Amino acid sequence: MKLNYLRVFAVMSAALIVPTVHAGVDLYAWDFSEAKSAKGYVDVFDSIDGNTISFKEGTALLGDPAVRGGKVVVFDGTQTAPALSLKNIPALNAIEFKLRFKASAETSAGLQTIMSLHGTYELRYNKERENLEFIVMYPENKYVIVRVPAPAGVWHQALATFKEGKLSLVVGMTSKEEMLPAGSAINARPAYLRVGRMGDRPFTGSIAEFSIGTP
Repeated sequence: MKLNYLRVFAVMSAALIVPTVHAGVDLYAWDFSEAKSAKGYVDVFDSIDGNTISFKEGTALLGDPAVRGGKVVVFDGTQTAPALSLKNIPALNAIEFKLRFKASAETSAGLQTIMSLHGTYELRYNKERENLEFIVMYPENKYVIVRVPAPAGVWHQALATFKEGKLSLVVGMTSKEEMLPAGSAINARPAYLRVGRMGDRPFTGSIAEFSIGTP
């Protein structure tokens, strides 16, 4: 009887295991608890090497007790102009994004770019589907996309990874994977990090933390 109980306990315990939050090495990690706001800009400092990402039009630094550090950058859905301290992110053939975000429930905007490295990687919010989407682009303007549900109006912790042709996206306790077509490969190149906008698809919502690393 005791043996049966232990087997049941083991099965139940295994069922409670959730996807890992982070398994790689951070190269850049922006700590919003140390963010500063002055003269129309919001500056967020990289806790690893001191680089700053600056936001201006369409953003505000606000308090939110629901997140670690108590500060978030809120995007109002207008065009913003972030820049990574005049420094490109180098070409990364494998990458890991970590993100804590909350999409606004008060907007009708459809596709909204949360962050991107132009021409290779993009994390965006699909308001119509209420999904977070991770997109990896490869030559001839082709792409692969993986989607995970992420209801608007609540905070989500997300992990997006690309390595050896496989896209993986984790939001909370839900994960999904997709593969590049056989024989395909990305053409990663240095690019400026874009946060909160890409072309005509600005993000409406809040970001509490994000990082870029290698898986």
